[in-house]
Amino acid sequence: MIAEIDLCIPVLQSKDATESFEFYSSVLGFKKDWEHRYEKDFPLFISMSHGNLRVFITEHVNESAFGAELYLFVKDIEQLESHVKKSGIKFQVELHDTAYGTREFNIEDPDGNKLRIGQHTD
Repeated sequence: MIAEIDLCIPVLQSKDATESFEFYSSVLGFKKDWEHRYEKDFPLFISMSHGNLRVFITEHVNESAFGAELYLFVKDIEQLESHVKKSGIKFQVELHDTAYGTREFNIEDPDGNKLRIGQHTD
């Protein structure tokens, strides 16, 4: 029998994990769970969460790749879009309706990781 998988945590590469976390915290409301650094000047690793979603941010070279993409579903896309605009974040793709039943927009984090943010319309 194959073991049941009950959690998947994406790992995002970052040049500056503190700056990246500040983006996720201020723009999307993530909270820091913990951080780890082996020694003072070593790379930083941060665990952050929003509800039951968890994401890791790492400065460790080659633990992940820059340019990853996350698709985040939200309950009030217009409210979040307004907040993102007020934050001064540049939209890669403006809010629009899709052919597959969502409204969504795209932004990037400070490290070029792509965030597609959507809400079901049906």
